Amino acid sequence: MNFNKFSATMLATYKKCPRMFKYRYVDKLGDKFRQPRPFLSMGNSVHAALAGFMTRKIEERNFDLLKTFLESEWISEGYLNSDQENEYFHRASDMLKTFFSSGEWKMAPDHIEKWFEVKVSDFILSGRIDRIDGLEVIDYKTGNFVPDEAELRKDFQTIIYTFAGSVLLGAPAERVTFEYLASGKKISIEKNEAELRSDMEDVKKFIAALRSDGEFFPTPHRLWCLYCDFNSICPLAGMEIKGIETSKLTDVMMTGTENAYNTLYEILGVSTTLGGILDFEILTKEIIEVFRSFSGCSKLLLFMKSVKGVFYLRGVWGATAVESAAAQNVIGENQEILECKMSGIEKEPLESARYSALFSAINVSPASSAIIIPLYAREKQIGTIVLAREADVFTQREMIVLNTLANIVQISLDNSIHYTQAIIDDLTGLKVRKYFEGRLREELERFKRFETSFALLMLDLDFFKKVNDTHGHPFGDKILIQFSKILKDSLRNIDILARVGGEEFMALLPETDSSSAYNAAFRIKKAVENHVFGEGKVTLHITTSIGVLPVPPECLSVDEAIDRVDKALYCAKQNGRNCVKIYGAYK
Repeated sequence: MNFNKFSATMLATYKKCPRMFKYRYVDKLGDKFRQPRPFLSMGNSVHAALAGFMTRKIEERNFDLLKTFLESEWISEGYLNSDQENEYFHRASDMLKTFFSSGEWKMAPDHIEKWFEVKVSDFILSGRIDRIDGLEVIDYKTGNFVPDEAELRKDFQTIIYTFAGSVLLGAPAERVTFEYLASGKKISIEKNEAELRSDMEDVKKFIAALRSDGEFFPTPHRLWCLYCDFNSICPLAGMEIKGIETSKLTDVMMTGTENAYNTLYEILGVSTTLGGILDFEILTKEIIEVFRSFSGCSKLLLFMKSVKGVFYLRGVWGATAVESAAAQNVIGENQEILECKMSGIEKEPLESARYSALFSAINVSPASSAIIIPLYAREKQIGTIVLAREADVFTQREMIVLNTLANIVQISLDNSIHYTQAIIDDLTGLKVRKYFEGRLREELERFKRFETSFALLMLDLDFFKKVNDTHGHPFGDKILIQFSKILKDSLRNIDILARVGGEEFMALLPETDSSSAYNAAFRIKKAVENHVFGEGKVTLHITTSIGVLPVPPECLSVDEAIDRVDKALYCAKQNGRNCVKIYGAYK
């Protein structure tokens, strides 16, 4: 590898995991696999706010101005929801309070956000220094972890910043100071000329070893791998390799690489498939199949949130009807069970204080393990996937893959939900008028081209206003829901049903002639006539009037078609209601 420019971050990345270095800097996959992280967004926001603030004249600086900079520089990326983002924003504000209280704001820096490139031997060291005050190099830290001085003395950033600072200043930098804004601690590292010279020799040796590395062997870690941007393609991500002989690691890695890329190929296929599905029912069935296939689970529960924010069981695999009902009851009694921000593995789900009731409801065995995966979209939780598997315990590697799938699923679900909300009536589940008119327009175009017959029905519940006036609108809503179910049960899957007014409905019947349309309408009329509406002690009989428009030979516009079927409905009402009238037949 012929790299000639290195930063402290690059060297630290290689030291942490050579394979991560390869993916990010050699293969240049950073942009393709970068996953927004809230702590990075917060850290970059704080750095930008301090940089802007410290460029102002000292007499202009105050805490309100500093907070204004934070608000204007805030990066709203990677947060699971608005609550998490608010939490991080408050943490950032507290850091700036710590900074301001320390009196640092009174300093007059010689350099702010100073970029450097300094030549060393046959390579260049580069980076950006937050601040230089006189002969002191200062770096802000926004993380919670505070290393000890011994660790910092050997840290690549300390060494490179001391060396680069000396080059920029034209004199030895007295110290590098790290300001840990979360805790308010400061650690200053001073290096004499001999120590710095020795450190730079170590840097040269490290870079020489990096350049000669042809394998970039991964360094798997239980936590690092979980949050690594490249965990979906890394051959050893999440694996435990302590018990594997060194001689066999290469074979394991080769197999892991093949498996990782096969998995990635399959994931890309899932992305393509799910990305083209807008129908919510079809999409949720596909999601269940995808997670079942990738996880090898014995039982799967897909919970979604309703428009009212209540979890309901949308689909299952491997669970009986009785188990599914029991699971829904458990969640109905305690919605918080499914409220979570991160995925997690339950190695003994029946012993879990939080989830035991849910897993008992679906009768998992004591040998089972489980994974709970929350689904988020637009900063809100929209669902949760629960997976259980017999015998084989879920691994970190599997959770990484399933999390990657969840990221794809979240986008597809979000698109489907918003599409569905735009075309579906909230109360009845039927299509809305705008969607119906669009489909009618398409059917008219088909008729013009191919003379394919179709029919329109317009339906109205007779004397429905009296129902609302007598029993109230909530009861009336139940009647509309029951009436909609009769319509669905009476017509074909290819027929389009819509609620176009309070108690007015329309149906588009493709490839249907006059006689078939009349028969369908009459079937609906009889079904409504024989149905007992309501529930409990309050029940009643309702009738419906129906107008039918078989499309005539001449071409119609959407408005003309709706006007004509409306006239047929009007005729049905004028003729005593509870009847079917075909446009033109009553003339």
